[in-house]
Amino acid sequence: REGPETYHSEPDKDSYKKFIVDKHSSRAVKEITIYSKELKGLENAVIYDLPGFDSPTFKHSEFTISKVRQADAVVMLRDINPSITGPEMQIINETREEDGVELKEKLFFFINKIDTLHTKERFEEVLEKFKKELKENNLYKDGRIFYSSALAHLYGIGQDLSEDAKSAYEILKERFGIENSIGKLYEGIVDYNH
Repeated sequence: REGPETYHSEPDKDSYKKFIVDKHSSRAVKEITIYSKELKGLENAVIYDLPGFDSPTFKHSEFTISKVRQADAVVMLRDINPSITGPEMQIINETREEDGVELKEKLFFFINKIDTLHTKERFEEVLEKFKKELKENNLYKDGRIFYSSALAHLYGIGQDLSEDAKSAYEILKERFGIENSIGKLYEGIVDYNH
C-alpha cells in the first residue's frame, strides 16, 4: 500500500512484524521508524538496523555505507564464530564521514548466542581469536567488544518466557557469570557519545 502506515501501541506488534521478518512483505517497505522512551542517555539517537556490508545486493551495501557515514556509533552484530569478511574489511577501511572520521573509530562489536558454546574456555578461545583478528586489521579498541545472548536478555526482561529463552538465561548466568551484557553495550555507547 502507498503512504505511511502507523501503529501506536505494543498490542499491534503482530500486525507490523511481517513488514520486518517476512521476506515478501519487507521488500515493500522503504523505512520503519520506532520511537522509544527506553533510551535514556541517547534521547536524540537514531538507530538503524541495516543490511550487512557483505550483502549480495549492491543497493543494500550502498544504503548501509550511506547510513554508517552519518552514524555516531556503529554496532556490528557477530555470531559465535565472529570474523570480519573481506568485503566488510574493505568498506570499514575505506569509509569516512564527510569530515574525515574513519568508520573504524566508531565501531563496536556484539557477539550473540554465546549460550550455545559448551564451555567458558571455548568462549574465551573464540573471544581471543576475534580480538587477534581485530588487532591484525587495526580495528581493536579496548571496551568495544560485548557478548551475550539476545534470547537470554529477552527472558531476563520478561519478553520471552519460553523454555529456550529460560535455558539461555540460565546458561549465561551459571556458565559465563553474565546477566546483562546488552546493558553494558548500551552503557558503552552512551559513554562514547558523551
